[in-house]
Amino acid sequence: SPYVIESRFALGEFYFENEQWQKALDNYVKVVEAKRARLNAFALYKSSWCYYRLGRAPAALKSLERVVRLSRASEGNDNIAGRRAVNKVRLASEALKDYVPFYAEAGNPRTAYSEFERLSGDPKQAKQMLERLAYIYADSGNRQSANSMFKQLISMDYTGERAAEYQYQVVLAYGTSDPKSFRYELDVWLNQFGPDSDWAKANAKNTKLVADMAKLQETTVRNNVLQLHQTAQNSRVEAAQRAASAAYSQYFKYFPSSAQAIEMRFFHAELLYDMERYEDAAKLYAWVAEKDEKGTYRERAVVNALLALEKDLPTTATIDAKRGKSVEAIPLDPQVVRFEKAAIKYADAFPKSEKASDILRRLGVLYYGYNQFDKAVDVFERILKDYPKSQNAEIAGNLILDIYKLKNDMIGLADKGQQMLANPQIANSKFGVQIRGMMEKASYLRADKIAEQGDPAKAAKEFETFASSYKQSDMAAAARYKAAINYEKAGDLVASTRMHGMVLSGDSSDAKTREIQNDSRNALAKIYQQTGQLELAAKSYRDYAAANPKDQKATNGYYNAAVLYDGMNMMNEATNSYNEYFARSKNADRIETVYLQALMHKRKGNQSRAANFFDRYIREGGRNAAHVIEANYEMGKNAKRLGQVTRSQNFFKEVIAMQRNAGKAKDATVGFAAEARFELAQPILRDLGAIRFTKSDKQQGQAAAELKRLR
Repeated sequence: SPYVIESRFALGEFYFENEQWQKALDNYVKVVEAKRARLNAFALYKSSWCYYRLGRAPAALKSLERVVRLSRASEGNDNIAGRRAVNKVRLASEALKDYVPFYAEAGNPRTAYSEFERLSGDPKQAKQMLERLAYIYADSGNRQSANSMFKQLISMDYTGERAAEYQYQVVLAYGTSDPKSFRYELDVWLNQFGPDSDWAKANAKNTKLVADMAKLQETTVRNNVLQLHQTAQNSRVEAAQRAASAAYSQYFKYFPSSAQAIEMRFFHAELLYDMERYEDAAKLYAWVAEKDEKGTYRERAVVNALLALEKDLPTTATIDAKRGKSVEAIPLDPQVVRFEKAAIKYADAFPKSEKASDILRRLGVLYYGYNQFDKAVDVFERILKDYPKSQNAEIAGNLILDIYKLKNDMIGLADKGQQMLANPQIANSKFGVQIRGMMEKASYLRADKIAEQGDPAKAAKEFETFASSYKQSDMAAAARYKAAINYEKAGDLVASTRMHGMVLSGDSSDAKTREIQNDSRNALAKIYQQTGQLELAAKSYRDYAAANPKDQKATNGYYNAAVLYDGMNMMNEATNSYNEYFARSKNADRIETVYLQALMHKRKGNQSRAANFFDRYIREGGRNAAHVIEANYEMGKNAKRLGQVTRSQNFFKEVIAMQRNAGKAKDATVGFAAEARFELAQPILRDLGAIRFTKSDKQQGQAAAELKRLR
């Protein structure tokens, strides 16, 4: 009956929808075997998909071939027979479309085109099928087959619109796996399909196609270059750097005038700098600076060119060896001349730049090293004039004065010093103060020298003399502090204490002086502690901490003070200091101050206060395992004292459990665990003591049962 065949097809559809491929296939085959069945060709088509889903790609291919043949053979007879339910022309088209992914699983890539042409009977359709198969291979990672097909497609029509895209796919296939082949295929793509290629000329009317391909080529090459550059930066491996540099050369070969050419040359210069090819890097930086006159890279390029040139400069030791002890001018080396030109160019172009004074100072120091004093003075005076408040001005001024010293021109030195001070900006600057304090500075340096020679007693007296002679000097406080330190080293703690006291009694409006005073407070606290003046030591530690509320190191002063007050049984002072430390410290172990306060109250016999602190220590996450165990034990004892039996036992059990897993703290806390076990055993001992074995059998049985329960 025809209804049986229709039912078989319906069952096949049901199983197909539910992905039960074998059952679906069995039913479709029954329909296929009924050659005159209306759904014969469609069942054959569906059976091919079942074969494919079951991993039987060769069988799937054969089924699709039969579908194509059957559909075409009966194409002219459908309307005559009145069988219009199935459009066999459309079915053949679907079969040809599905044939490509099936072929990717089981077909021979080498004969793909001939197979497609044989099956479709249409070279154009066969080419479309081949293109689709190539993309399937590319997506699945079958690079060799995909590339072979893309090359075959190109050979069919090397000036066709799609030819450049095919070569692009070949390039992508090698992008992450074969750098050598990637560069080769990239060259093929750029040469054969670039803006000046035969392909571009053949497709000249399609301006968008040619322009888009040129843009894609530039973007692809640039992204590849930048990726290689990033790899080189991350790895610092010489081979990676060479590969990136070669990629830059390839980019500039094809895109020398691109919109990104300046940026790419700047990046290439950066790479060359990393490769320590400083001269080449400097040339590229110079090219960027010249071409990018108003761009974002100009200033950076000039600066980096200077940095590159600076890398090739002779070392200070080399210059010193060449100069010897002579003060006669010596010629500049070629690399110094290159740096000189670049430095002057930068300073003239960017006089307001933050780096201008640094670069001029570097140039002036080079002139100074080569004994070209006139040039050096000119540069240093330019720094003093244009950047009088900078640190470089201070360096420049000192070197100008040093040049006069080297020339043994004391009159010139004095005149130059007065000339500098005549400039209000210099006179009111830090350097102006230094000029006026040259003698005072020499005196201070003398004391420093004595200290370096290992005579602290003599050095201390020199520093004290300096402080009394130059009371208004900015270095007076530092001199008193150094006097105190050297007296301490010499063993004269009384004199050291006196000098620290003078430091602390001085004016504290200056930040540098306040810093020195802070150091004195800390040092004085240690001296008091060493000499047994504990209350004074504690006060000094508190003063030191209070004077530096934002300094975490100074905050430790509260802790030191608290420990000292605690040791002297000054509970209020200790509590205040512990609390100050806890409130201000960011250290994770600050919770230990809660534990220390608990111990302090325990020593004083204040059990309730101690318990509160032990409880707080536990609740707020005490970090010391031994202290946590002890705190739990003390909480157990306190609960027992208050008659809270269950709570007490819970704490004792916690002590035992924690001590068992206490690691390094296990041995130190064994006593607490033993005491906890003893406390937990007390109720049992009392119950055992209450058991009586009488002569009565019944009472003896009850006693034995109770004994067993307690065990």
